[in-house]
Amino acid sequence: MSYPTGNGPADLPDGNYPNTKSKYSYYVVSGGYARLVDCANCDVNPDNCPDGKLTFDLGERVPLWSYEADTSYLES
Repeated sequence: MSYPTGNGPADLPDGNYPNTKSKYSYYVVSGGYARLVDCANCDVNPDNCPDGKLTFDLGERVPLWSYEADTSYLES
């Protein structure tokens, strides 16, 4: 599957898509337009959010605690 690579037109169904360059942001596609969104900050527990942000999960397509998130979409 292809993912958005920047803000702008996107030939994808509406939904959330990973940013393959960062696990701390993701793309929201709505009406054929993609925009990059940062994952929320979290200060609850450093073990859950070691970098202070939630992590985008490929399976659920939402930000989750870092230990729960599938980040296999990241480019090497």
